[in-house]
Amino acid sequence: PIPTPLSVSAAREVAIGTRVYVSGVVVAVQGELAEGELLALQDPVSGAGIFVLAPLMSGATASGPPIIRGSLVAVEGLLTLRRQTLTIVASSAPRVTGTGTALPPLTVQRPVAGAWGWEAWEGRRVRVSGTIAGSPQSLSGGAVSLRLRLASGDELLLGLTESVAAV
Repeated sequence: PIPTPLSVSAAREVAIGTRVYVSGVVVAVQGELAEGELLALQDPVSGAGIFVLAPLMSGATASGPPIIRGSLVAVEGLLTLRRQTLTIVASSAPRVTGTGTALPPLTVQRPVAGAWGWEAWEGRRVRVSGTIAGSPQSLSGGAVSLRLRLASGDELLLGLTESVAAV
């Protein structure tokens, strides 16, 4: 029998190191984030987000419809804390189960104090404006790291693929 998938919100409450089966709406496809194999899922009700590290799919699963922004997907894997972000390391390619609606992007406000201040926006679609501080830094795999200075003076570190950063 196929287990009932957890929502993204419920998966974020599970202990790190647990195998999970999660369903969510794709808000960032592979090739848009700092690593080519990453995608981001959003809970269509709460808006909570989570990253998924999955085998490269080039926009499609081995058998099934292509994974595009707005696809409702189910993925199974190990819940990990990877590079300071909660990530599902998928045991196989996510499977498209339907279509969903991503919630509108959130406007980023000043974070709460502390090391995990930005955690509330992890894996979520956000709208943010600011000034690029310093020069872009090259990361592995052709990704780019940018520091964005917000009006509050806080800085947000962004990891983007080179093609997205050029836009």
